[in-house]
Amino acid sequence: MFGSLKRFIALPDYVQVWPGHGAGSACGKALGAVPSSTVGYEKLVNWALQIADEDAFVRELLAGQPEPPRYFAMMKKLNKLGPEVLGGLPHPARLSLGRFKTMLDSGIRVVDTRDKFAFAGGHVPGSLNIQDNESFTTWAGWMLDYEEPFILVANDNRVEELTKALVRIGLDNAVGYIPGLEFWASTGHELEVLHQMTADQLFERHLRGDVAIIDVRNQNEFEESHIPGAIKIQAGQLSDHLDKIPRKGTVVLHCLGGDRSSVASSYLLGQGFDNVVNLTGGIRCWWDAGYPVERGAEPQLVSG
Repeated sequence: MFGSLKRFIALPDYVQVWPGHGAGSACGKALGAVPSSTVGYEKLVNWALQIADEDAFVRELLAGQPEPPRYFAMMKKLNKLGPEVLGGLPHPARLSLGRFKTMLDSGIRVVDTRDKFAFAGGHVPGSLNIQDNESFTTWAGWMLDYEEPFILVANDNRVEELTKALVRIGLDNAVGYIPGLEFWASTGHELEVLHQMTADQLFERHLRGDVAIIDVRNQNEFEESHIPGAIKIQAGQLSDHLDKIPRKGTVVLHCLGGDRSSVASSYLLGQGFDNVVNLTGGIRCWWDAGYPVERGAEPQLVSG
């Protein structure tokens, strides 16, 4: 890669650059948000082009890399064998109340793309919260099964873009969508809430020792700073560690700011963990309050 960058630098400044990935993708480090660029612009702003020593470049490239999402394995397969020919972009149907209820009764998964606060305030029981932001495809690839259909909760004007994003990673099994939950709640159907806890409340509970804390960030983040006694399970790997999560007592999940822990909390709610709570504002609020932290490797996972 270092050699490729050297060849890249030798190109004329006016040559256009059309990236294969965009901001939020886990396929690269510090990917920019612009849809296209030039060699000259990249020479000025790209961190990778500012390092002249190969060993230093390798160290910087590898430092702080997150766990690779599960869908990377599927991408390797699709890149080798070729994806299924769709003949066009799928168009998930807008579902009527009756059709939505029928599909729910069949056990189909609901992917709620609303922001984490709207989701916490009320959602269809069992829904998975994958917010419509730059990390949407990453978490869809982590959390969704390529063999199972799902329904989207998304605004009408976002369905096409979300479908494009899903298809790009081989997830073409969105079979329908609903634009919101007003019609569901207004017809007497129950909504589930995701309970929240502030940093101050968590500190008080932590002092009493009556709460378990799950840190769902990446390993490098955990080692830099974590809440004392926290159990580290990366959000996308929760399915591999369900037996390590207490089913009694209060379990508080957190990440940096609350996005990833909303994904994780919604997943655990769907798995029957009715004792999970999301830390509002994430560990950032814990830091801001000046509460104690630890640094270094994770403690052993403990069973509940």
